[in-house]
Amino acid sequence: MLLSLSATFLSSPTGGSELTGTITIAGSTSMEPLSRELGAAFERLHPNVKVIVHGGGSGAV
Repeated sequence: MLLSLSATFLSSPTGGSELTGTITIAGSTSMEPLSRELGAAFERLHPNVKVIVHGGGSGAV
């Protein structure tokens, strides 16, 4: 499974930090359903991050 992470922490006016960017997951078709569920959960926790999941085997990029 290939995981590409392009995300940034930005300071918020309240002193916290906010994660933004894109996460791309590509790889095994058998892991695609789990990857999609985990990606959706991550997006709920970090609404400024987009998780993209590609199945289709190890050649998927």
